[in-house]
Amino acid sequence: MNCPRCSEYMRTVTVGPVELDTCDSCEGVWFDKDELRAVLDMDKSAMYSSSVSRSMDSSVERVETSGRSEMKCPRCGGELVRYNYQGYSGILLDGCDSQCGIWLDDGELKKLFDYMAQASKPDPEREAAIMGEVRAIKIDADVKRRQALDAMVTMDNRGGILKLPGMVLQGIYNLFDRIGI
Repeated sequence: MNCPRCSEYMRTVTVGPVELDTCDSCEGVWFDKDELRAVLDMDKSAMYSSSVSRSMDSSVERVETSGRSEMKCPRCGGELVRYNYQGYSGILLDGCDSQCGIWLDDGELKKLFDYMAQASKPDPEREAAIMGEVRAIKIDADVKRRQALDAMVTMDNRGGILKLPGMVLQGIYNLFDRIGI
């Protein structure tokens, strides 16, 4: 298989239970379908002691944007599409349009490991902001539920001969509301 970046022949290496295709020239790595997930589940230090260790660190910094890549899939020859990993990571990867696999340039594997480690750490500020939003939603839902209940009570409590049945219905509505019906 030839490298999608520099067209050199790629060699197959084994990292744990996964066989990867690497380019000795540009140090990129091709991950067939589901291989990237298997590698990211491994320990980062295992990557540094493997035959893809050269691909972990990079001296080249690419400036790329999402969208069509100039590279072709080494499996099917189709276009590779550049996308932001997990939609918001800031790490742009090249994936096959036909789902054959993913190309990682030199240094991107380390970026993914670092991103995954950072993403798994709790962020107290973000958690507090999310909990604040959840509380606001609960309060808003409670206000709307109360408004709906008050609207039913107002409709049934018109005074005069209907006052007693309206009060009874109001009690029933409040009871149903408390027990969650």
